[in-house]
Amino acid sequence: MSRIADIPPQARPRERAWRLGINALESAELLALVIGSGVNNHSALDIGYQLTMGHGGLLGLLKYSPTQFLNVPGINKANAIKLLAVCEIARRMQKDRSDEPLIFRNASQIFEMYHLWLSSVPHEKMIMVMLNHQNRLISEKIIYQGSSIKVNLSLRDLYVELFSHNAYKFILVHNHPGGDALPSQDDIKTTIVIKQEALKLGLTLLDHVIIGDNCYYSMMEQKLLG
Repeated sequence: MSRIADIPPQARPRERAWRLGINALESAELLALVIGSGVNNHSALDIGYQLTMGHGGLLGLLKYSPTQFLNVPGINKANAIKLLAVCEIARRMQKDRSDEPLIFRNASQIFEMYHLWLSSVPHEKMIMVMLNHQNRLISEKIIYQGSSIKVNLSLRDLYVELFSHNAYKFILVHNHPGGDALPSQDDIKTTIVIKQEALKLGLTLLDHVIIGDNCYYSMMEQKLLG
């Protein structure tokens, strides 16, 4: 395994970043900067390349548990915590909102907002995005976590939450940890029931977006919501 000290100074990640700009670095070099120094005959750069070559590249790292990081040769607890912190920062940055009210227009916008977070969750999680009459974001809430939406989702609690925020439109977003975004029959049936019951209360379900590995399925786009 090579050592960063053996690399010519002008070719080392830190020096290249200062000279060329941080965006000029490869993903492995960026990870090497986060790691700082390697251990057990593995340089930080070697570790960076190992991380980018397996399990879906950088996006795949969001699914790593502390134990999975520690199983990578050369990573100790200190480095694992640094990498976990970077992954959490990435998730939070995606969820940050601008000062201007956010207006939802299509499913791809939902995907861009939530996929980094939801694609890294190891179990199913459903979020209700609450909107006003102009489709402006009012609030969002996790309404379900587990493995069986049909069994565990409380429709009464869902509608009470909407009324408490004066939200008359909403979008459902949930993930499929297996990576395939296609809905199950339970997904479709439960969504139709939610939409029909909501209409009776003057509420409108605009879409149900399912997020997989770098892909999504929109029930509105597929005309499953009528």
